[in-house]
Amino acid sequence: MSATRVVIIAFLFVLGLVMALLYHEITSHQAGAGSNYRATVTSVVADSTQQLTVNYQVTNTSNTAGSPSCSISASSPGGNVGFDAVGLAVLLEPGQSVTETDLMSIANANYVVASSVSVNCS
Repeated sequence: MSATRVVIIAFLFVLGLVMALLYHEITSHQAGAGSNYRATVTSVVADSTQQLTVNYQVTNTSNTAGSPSCSISASSPGGNVGFDAVGLAVLLEPGQSVTETDLMSIANANYVVASSVSVNCS
């Protein structure tokens, strides 16, 4: 792998991470005070265009209503990574769950096979 390719991959990785952190910071006010969430990946579907469809369920585990912000990360066996940040447009009451779908990319992979996908919400 050429040095230029490594630099581009590193730049995309850092850019994705910075974007996810900024999005989380901007949208963190949406969650109600004391709200806690549990996120579970329910399925991952890959296609041949560097895309992953990630289905996940978010549950409000607190006694306060809120709108969670979620960060999604994925990696492939070849070391390629992808990040996404999502602000859910629903107000989750305590104990309520919602199922969401996110379409995300893993950079520099011809055919995506995800070895790891995680969703964290706050």
